[in-house]
Amino acid sequence: MLVFSQADTIIIGHLLDMANVGIYRITLQFTMVASFSTNALRDTLWLRISNWSKTNEIELVEGSLSRAITYSLVLAIPVFVGGVLLGDRLLLLFYGADFARGYKTLIILLAVQVINIFQFLFTMYLDALDNPKESFKITAVGVVANIVLNIILIPVMGVSGAAIAILATMTINSLLARRTLSKLIKIRIEQHSLLNILIASTAMGALVGGYRLLIPLSNIWVTLVAVTISVTAYGVFLC
Repeated sequence: MLVFSQADTIIIGHLLDMANVGIYRITLQFTMVASFSTNALRDTLWLRISNWSKTNEIELVEGSLSRAITYSLVLAIPVFVGGVLLGDRLLLLFYGADFARGYKTLIILLAVQVINIFQFLFTMYLDALDNPKESFKITAVGVVANIVLNIILIPVMGVSGAAIAILATMTINSLLARRTLSKLIKIRIEQHSLLNILIASTAMGALVGGYRLLIPLSNIWVTLVAVTISVTAYGVFLC
């Protein structure tokens, strides 16, 4: 994702102005917390996957991928829900009205972080299973698609166009990586765990949405209370 976001930033700077670059970078930084679990898994899993592949322990590879997807979604999905509900106020209160204009971009980039889990893990597993050429080809297709989409969408839609471009690119990359990886291993989703995450995130969203309807988020402290409620509620509902 880093390659694509850097390309977005460069093209935004050329086609728009530095103010829009700032809005894009701030909204992107806001979404990075959603990918924390995924990034943490790389150092832990890569060597193990490589070793399991060499010893032909494919079932361990397949099981680790299923769990890695679940662990990553545990954070990414509630962050997406919370960002949709509170992102506009957080941008306004932390950075000001100019950056609050990036709320739509923020929502799109939060969706990107969810898709990035699959793209990141699928390409990482391809690399660890000694298929770096396939991973490189997929990334190369994504880079070209991202540049083309940025050039088309940014002049029309501004920074939201860049976000849509990276969302489309990450989706394409995820699908290509999945198709290639599925030829090597079985890709399974832990459906029961995913359902629990979705239920907990929905319940959290309903609670925080109700809080926002009853209490105007007029200052940073009231907004931080809403954030605290969302984190606590999600943890309770998930257990």
